Order: sequence, then C-alpha cells, then structure tokens
Amino acid sequence: MQTIQLTTQVGKDGILQVKMPENMSGQNLNVTIVFESISELNYPENAQINAWGKLVTLESIQETIQKMNQLKQEINIPQQELREMMEEGRRF
Repeated sequence: MQTIQLTTQVGKDGILQVKMPENMSGQNLNVTIVFESISELNYPENAQINAWGKLVTLESIQETIQKMNQLKQEINIPQQELREMMEEGRRF
C-alpha cells in the first residue's frame, strides 16, 4: 500500500483529478479518499499553503532553505556541472 498526500482543488463540476505516477499506468487499484477542507484547519483566509497542505510560514521557509543548503553540501556538484544541467533542462 502506498500513500499520496496532496493539496488540490475540486473543479466547479465537482470532479477531483489526481495524476498518478506513470509506473502505475494500466494497473488496477483500490483507492481510498480521505479529505479535509482546508478551511477546517483554521488557517487565516489569505494563508499560503504548500503542496503538502502545510501552512507556509517564515519558519517553514527558513527550515526549507536550511535543508536545501544541507543537501547542496551532501551532493556537492561543481558549479559548471550545475550550469550545464540547467542549460540542458531549458531545452525541454
């Protein structure tokens, strides 16, 4: 059993669209949907929510930057290689 958690919006037609990973294509699945309205989470009306349904705060942004810097040190890809990767990505 695998779990996918996301924040999404139901269309005006009442249809919820969920894109599955390509490796799931053609498979038969048992699917259970559990939902919670974001308004039920007592977030302020103008709050920003990330893709995982969590409130975006200064602390969460700082934590993300810290994790990214840590990951950058762990991966340690030379700057020239990063530039080449970015250029390659722009071609698509």
